[in-house]
Amino acid sequence: DTIEFEGERAKLNGVLMKNPAGQEYLFSSQAKKMLSIPLQDNKIPQGYFFIVSDTQGPQAFDSRQFLYVEMDHLKGRVIPSYKK
Repeated sequence: DTIEFEGERAKLNGVLMKNPAGQEYLFSSQAKKMLSIPLQDNKIPQGYFFIVSDTQGPQAFDSRQFLYVEMDHLKGRVIPSYKK
């Protein structure tokens, strides 16, 4: 996967990132700098994940704060939810 930043927003694989409510995710300049350090050709490092919450703002407790997560550090299960 690739990630690119445009202003306060980001594109994942060329698509503008939005939360389930359709709001664009926002990134602080510090988060953009930190997230860009390990990237080569805008590619997320192999074996790492970029995780975002439903929160739109840059203060969210997700990869915008703690960066990429190694697969070995992921625990738990996914519980999908669907809009009706």
